Amino acid sequence: MSLPRATATLLISSLLISGCGGGGSSTASAPSKVADTVPPVITLNGTASLELSQGETYVEQGASAIDNIDGQVTVTTV
Repeated sequence: MSLPRATATLLISSLLISGCGGGGSSTASAPSKVADTVPPVITLNGTASLELSQGETYVEQGASAIDNIDGQVTVTTV
């Protein structure tokens, strides 16, 4: 299906908005009329900084995040 460029951009924007503060819905929907301006709260599970000596192994302790609309949010570290 070939869509005009402006239409394709609008469809992509709608999908991104529904996944960010949209209540966790997996289907595209029209953006809400009120913007979600409150960022999620991200909390580190470990310390914010640490020192390792050469040869020591680093173990990622991860993080957690909570959003005022989506609630608990999955955090992936790379």
